[in-house]
Amino acid sequence: MKKSTALISENTCFENFYAGIGHHDASPLVTKNICYSNIRAGIGIAEGACPNVRGNRCYKNRRAGIGIRTGTMTKPVIEDNDCYQNDMAGIGNEEHVEPTIRNNRCYENKLAGIGSRDHARPKIINNRCYRNLAAGIGTEGAAVALIEGNECYENARAGIGQRGNAQTTLIGNHCHHNKTSGIGFDACKTGQATMRDNRIIDNAMVAVGIHAGWTVHLSNNILSRKGGLPPIAMVFKGAAATFDNNTIHGEGVAGIRVGGVVVATGNRFQGITIRKAGPPNFGVWALAGSKVTLTHNQFTTWRHALFASEASVTANQNTIRDFHKTALVITNAPQGVNVSNNTAISQNPQDKVVVIQGLQAKVTNNVMQTDPK
Repeated sequence: MKKSTALISENTCFENFYAGIGHHDASPLVTKNICYSNIRAGIGIAEGACPNVRGNRCYKNRRAGIGIRTGTMTKPVIEDNDCYQNDMAGIGNEEHVEPTIRNNRCYENKLAGIGSRDHARPKIINNRCYRNLAAGIGTEGAAVALIEGNECYENARAGIGQRGNAQTTLIGNHCHHNKTSGIGFDACKTGQATMRDNRIIDNAMVAVGIHAGWTVHLSNNILSRKGGLPPIAMVFKGAAATFDNNTIHGEGVAGIRVGGVVVATGNRFQGITIRKAGPPNFGVWALAGSKVTLTHNQFTTWRHALFASEASVTANQNTIRDFHKTALVITNAPQGVNVSNNTAISQNPQDKVVVIQGLQAKVTNNVMQTDPK
């Protein structure tokens, strides 16, 4: 306490009623300690404390392995720790704190590997979060988080999960083999996120799922999954997403399934095998009431690049190859549909660029080219 700058090293702290090691407005160096089976956190940090917590093992505590709370002046550096098998998060931060959390390993915890909530503002960098019973990294309660360079895998829920009006920036993360989504955005009122340069691969459900209330910008990501019916990305009614320069690769009912609003520019939609009948197999599947704008995208190996029903659609300057009979299919179109300057490439002269059923639509300068192969 009281601004202490002690060195706390190589202690074993267990079965204490509070934390194994506790901080209150102090900034010691805390290194190489073992904290387990404490009633609260293994290491607790609060009230303006700014310790450097490095190289510790915190496990089987009833709360977090390392818990950080109370106030914007609480700015610890949490690095190179092992936090596992705790009853709450491996590392938890809340109540406006501003920690830097980097190069830690958080696994087999009963909540998130790293959890942020209640207006926390963490920087979460280069951590490994795996086999936790909730998300690998979770943000909620209006937390504002930078989440960069982390690997999140084999978690029981999302690799990275966000909810409760959080504001997140996700850069260069690798989320794979999680049991729900790679990156998930649960329903909220006003969540905002930026995703760039992430690799979201081979998760059990969608690569990215965006629920109502979120506005998300995705750029230069690799979104990929194989097998089953889930789409690669899902944007639900009440959500808005902008996709630019992403690679969307795999199979399922769609590359992007849209119930809300999507603007997609310069993306590569790469299917694996065309499913000519049975369940859908569309690059973009626009549901009733959705709004989709597609510009300068490349679609390869989907039954249709776009299938839209009762949806508002603008599709301009896209290139489609390896499709089944019709590249762009729009049914029960509302007024204002615009499909122009798209190019479809096929060896079958009977194939079509676009088929539209519905009200007035602008359909101009779409071109069918013979595949040079």
